[in-house]
Amino acid sequence: MKHARALIAAILLSACLIITACSGESYGDLPVMMERQVDLIEAAARHLATARNAADIVAVVDRFSADMEQLSPRVERLRARYHEALEFLARGDIPQPLRPVMRRVKNLDNELFRAGAGMMRFSGDPLVEAARRKFDQVMKTVAWRKEQSGGQKP
Repeated sequence: MKHARALIAAILLSACLIITACSGESYGDLPVMMERQVDLIEAAARHLATARNAADIVAVVDRFSADMEQLSPRVERLRARYHEALEFLARGDIPQPLRPVMRRVKNLDNELFRAGAGMMRFSGDPLVEAARRKFDQVMKTVAWRKEQSGGQKP
């Protein structure tokens, strides 16, 4: 009788663990990668907003591009692995594990506005215009943007 109770308890515990694991997708490294990309964008935006000349802007964008390029292979693997999370984000449904980082993503609008204003101060410079285009292109590679959605942010 004790063995039967122990077996039933073990089965129930296993079932609870399986249900919990299946219902609460953590999305592994996806939130971590998104946090890392937000950190890079915030830093780049801060530096662009305070750039003193066109060379500063080009240097910031080059550094930002290199950092994002370094993350690119991991981002692509995570996109493939967690495509359903990106589907949720494209629909505006934010899975619980991604909510903290998506709050940060939504707050990026102000940072990016300041970065744009920093670049606009040197808008006639062809190097700055090229840097702006490069920055825009790199921004299309962020983890929370689904390529099929045309690069739209949720």
